[in-house]
Amino acid sequence: NCNSINTNSINCNNINCNSINTNTNDNTAPMRSAPLITARAAFRTCCHAMLLVLLTTTTSLGFQLQQSCMRRTTRLRDAASENPDILRVKEFLQENYPAMSALLQANDGVWKALGGSDEGFTVFAVNDAAFASLSEKRREQLSDVRNAEGAERIGAYHVIDEVVTADELFEAGGIITIGGEVPVGRSVTGGLFGLGGKEDGGVTINGAKIVDSIVVGNGIFHEVDGFISPNLLWRYMDQLRIPGSS
Repeated sequence: NCNSINTNSINCNNINCNSINTNTNDNTAPMRSAPLITARAAFRTCCHAMLLVLLTTTTSLGFQLQQSCMRRTTRLRDAASENPDILRVKEFLQENYPAMSALLQANDGVWKALGGSDEGFTVFAVNDAAFASLSEKRREQLSDVRNAEGAERIGAYHVIDEVVTADELFEAGGIITIGGEVPVGRSVTGGLFGLGGKEDGGVTINGAKIVDSIVVGNGIFHEVDGFISPNLLWRYMDQLRIPGSS
């Protein structure tokens, strides 16, 4: 009985509007009764309301998720930018080793390790003379965005997430950097083709000699006269060229 339908409590899932008989006994065109119109109007209103609630809820959840991610990202960036130790390291590199600073500038892995270490840090800072001694091709490769991954790997070999002094290096046979393991030796003077020389008390890291050590904040910088990363990484970057590029 459509006249008894209560539109305020109607259940849209249970209404079968097609089952209502709208035919008359005469030959005139079928007319829609007022109860049928009311039922269908209630059905449409109910569905529109449900759709509106669904859209509002979905939009709200999406907005909250977006805001949550933005807050977390902002906090992480703020924490890194406000870390006084990181700021001191960056300033020291920019003032004393600008070429090394440029190499590490976009290396997120290095800065994450430096900022998250409770045991200080060690940086093997390649001096500008070593960068200048590179071929023009090598210098271009380090700054080429197409070789960003290779440059990051090279930079990672020059950082340790704890303090390692020159005396400790002198007694070590190798070290584990963020990038991987690097051999440590003792520098020698004299001799011929590496033979007959005598140890001079210095330390070499994969062939690069430590020429100075400077304590900065909770870490230490060892200035080296060459790159301590494996030479294999240079050949790796040679193979990363995009076909057709110069």
